[in-house]
Amino acid sequence: MVVKLDVTSPQDAEAAVKAAVDRFSCIDVLVNNAGNFYAGFFEEIRPDDFRAQIETQSVRSGERHSLRAFLSSALAFDEVGGAAQ
Repeated sequence: MVVKLDVTSPQDAEAAVKAAVDRFSCIDVLVNNAGNFYAGFFEEIRPDDFRAQIETQSVRSGERHSLRAFLSSALAFDEVGGAAQ
């Protein structure tokens, strides 16, 4: 299964979780492993690229959106009695 996911987008994170749940019924594990890297001297990196790098690898946005979407799905699954006890 392949799903487009920009980890800085809450909508993409929700859509990816929905696609996985639609296909597999639930998600057992979330691996939050995203990053990007702009090589070069600091003074050569454009401010927008630097900001994107920090935001992608930051809990403030990159990992948070995926985690929130995953937790919402997991809690909803548990409420209907689907989670293992």
